[in-house]
Amino acid sequence: MDATGCGAADIKRGFNQLTACGKPFWVLDPRPEDIRILDIAAHLSRICRYNGALRDDIEIYSVAQHSVLVSEHVPPEHALEALLHDAAESYVGDRVRPVKHATPGFDIVEHGVDQAIRRKYGLPPKQTPCVKAADNEASATERRDVCPENMRVDWGPMPDPWPEKIVPLLPSAARSLFLERFIALTADC
Repeated sequence: MDATGCGAADIKRGFNQLTACGKPFWVLDPRPEDIRILDIAAHLSRICRYNGALRDDIEIYSVAQHSVLVSEHVPPEHALEALLHDAAESYVGDRVRPVKHATPGFDIVEHGVDQAIRRKYGLPPKQTPCVKAADNEASATERRDVCPENMRVDWGPMPDPWPEKIVPLLPSAARSLFLERFIALTADC
């Protein structure tokens, strides 16, 4: 071990970060064995959608809750993929689109983490179209239910929102809901 407490093999992977489980994660060298569902659930439950740009009466609307909703709006065979469609954000954060587009290389880092997660949980290497469609429907519903009204923001073409209204949960409830959904979807694996 060196002075940082890392072994030589760890240093070769570059700098790491701490996860909610207290484990290291190498965002520039992500590996399936470093992915933990407890980290994903904890991190996503504490990350607010839209960089916190929500209506004043809403404290938080988490990526974890968003992910559960998306997973409930796809065919059952795609539900686990939908639940984990934003799981890379648990390690790299959620960036608003203008920042993602203005940050060269960010998509490569995020893609690497996404691929490690997909390998860990046996998901297809590319996002399934129905997951993307449900994610877009979620955005339309979130625009209606949790975002402040501003017609000057260009959302592009949007599908119809879901009929049910989103009721945002506190992080602890969103985390529990996410883990319950994961357990239900992987019980037979």
